[in-house]
Amino acid sequence: MLPGFDGPLWAGIWAFLTVLAAQPVGGSCGGGRLRTLLKQQSRVLSVTGIGATVAALSAYLRNGGNVLDAFQEQAGRNFATRKVTYPRIREMLEARSLRQETENNVDAVAYALQVSCHLSALLGCEASRCIDAVGASYRRLSHLEHLKDKAFAMPKATMKLLVALPVLTLALGSMLGAKPLAFLLTPGAGFLCLSLGLSCYALGWWWMLALQREVNRKIED
Repeated sequence: MLPGFDGPLWAGIWAFLTVLAAQPVGGSCGGGRLRTLLKQQSRVLSVTGIGATVAALSAYLRNGGNVLDAFQEQAGRNFATRKVTYPRIREMLEARSLRQETENNVDAVAYALQVSCHLSALLGCEASRCIDAVGASYRRLSHLEHLKDKAFAMPKATMKLLVALPVLTLALGSMLGAKPLAFLLTPGAGFLCLSLGLSCYALGWWWMLALQREVNRKIED
């Protein structure tokens, strides 16, 4: 111990140095805000689905939160301005959407949420009710798409089978030694049969796709 310095003084100096060493470099208020912002930006959003995200927005509002905080919570970050815009809503929904949810689903729900927020601010109605209406509409749309996929499952499987059937027939004929490819590629009757068969299959494929588009149009109407 140096002369002239007693024990309590050394203890105070050591405590001061300990506190100083614990402070990060550039530990100002701006640095703290920067670290908080970076921490928020690095937050990884969990994939919950569009429907669950809309329900979470409504639940946040019903528990007394405001619209901006609800969207910021689901986006996992603070917005640069205090506005809920379409690009921010779409980015949030895209990060939360499931694999089977398409870009059209994200676009439609993002636009509906933006309109609901605008109507709530313009008319003074509860934002949670507007968002609940968006969620109910999306659930109906999802249910309709699920039923449509089930209805088209068998026709799509039949189309794939019909496309694969000629290839399987040629492979089986080659295994039996009939040499169907040599016959079909021979100028004359073989080439005529090949051209006629490909034309019939192309016409059948186009006809099936036309039927499918017509059914889709009637469902959407």
